[in-house]
Amino acid sequence: ARGGGVSPPAPDVPPRSGFAVAMSNAAAVEITRALPAVCRALGLRATPSALERPLGKLLRTFFFQAAVPSLRPERWALVTAVMLEVAAVRGIVPGEPDDRSPTLGEDLARARGPGGGLAGLVAAAGATED
Repeated sequence: ARGGGVSPPAPDVPPRSGFAVAMSNAAAVEITRALPAVCRALGLRATPSALERPLGKLLRTFFFQAAVPSLRPERWALVTAVMLEVAAVRGIVPGEPDDRSPTLGEDLARARGPGGGLAGLVAAAGATED
């Protein structure tokens, strides 16, 4: 998919090419860059490399019609945390391998709780929990 070619379609997702692939790749770079810090802040037991595949599958469902926003690293960390939440709870299509870390849901629940790391990511991003 890199280099501006056409990416292979995921189930029920149309093929992409050109600009959409370039923007998806740009977002993937930012998410990959934020992932190690997010894993540490949220106390995730899975390694960043183990989380890249489910995040990549989720990102593949995005269709970019405009440039990826220029966000501060703290905001990319928050976007990454939200995407991890979605990846943890999304349904698995019958026949699709479940490549999510078995501890992801449990770790994210702990991160949302009192003393968990999610509040720190939200605060660092200058956002609110609403």
